[in-house]
Amino acid sequence: MADGTGVQNAECDPVDAIDGWLSESAKAFSEALLSRQRLALCQTGSLELGVHRGKFLAVLARGNDTGVVVGVDAMLDAEGRDLSPEHAAEAVEHIRRNVATASLAPVHLITARTATVTPEDLLGISSNGFSFIHIDAGHEAEDVRTDIALADAVLSTGGVIAMDDFLNVWMPGVTDGLYSYRAANPDTDIVPFAAGGNKLFLCRRADHDLYAAFATTQPHGARGRMMGCELTIF
Repeated sequence: MADGTGVQNAECDPVDAIDGWLSESAKAFSEALLSRQRLALCQTGSLELGVHRGKFLAVLARGNDTGVVVGVDAMLDAEGRDLSPEHAAEAVEHIRRNVATASLAPVHLITARTATVTPEDLLGISSNGFSFIHIDAGHEAEDVRTDIALADAVLSTGGVIAMDDFLNVWMPGVTDGLYSYRAANPDTDIVPFAAGGNKLFLCRRADHDLYAAFATTQPHGARGRMMGCELTIF
């Protein structure tokens, strides 16, 4: 059950029972951001690139009551091969059941590799774009660059992007992907404002001061700078 701030209470949270790894700090901060977007009337759609079993998608679904919730996943087996159509359909239904334990909001699932999905595909589902985008699909640098480019193209005004495994030494391609995307696109206005719980949170430069100030109102441990911007670390 959510408290008055829109943040889910820790006791008996059904999201915790869904397979996957999500720190309590990242979950709480993400839910606080979703609540802030609702209150600021800037919430549009929510998007996850790389759904796995639907753990973070469930967080997005219960935190968005104004827009569509979309998940994109290739539905691969443990060896990275495409599942058969029958097994892919079973995986999709499993994700839907998992999300339904935490939220009754409908979710739109796209079975595809994120590199094959275009901005037009996503904007055809949510014409106003997406105000919260979670990137957790392929972890090689090329995959991450492609996913950031897609997120950059569909991020709505006042939106945020959360990247999983940034600065994770076991997943160096994530960090490389972000920095190489910025190097190849020097005019991009996506900048970080917070980091913690194995995630980096970014927004448009025009929204940075608002989100950076909001981040300092949440439990945190330190302040720093990254890519020339103030950053809250939790």
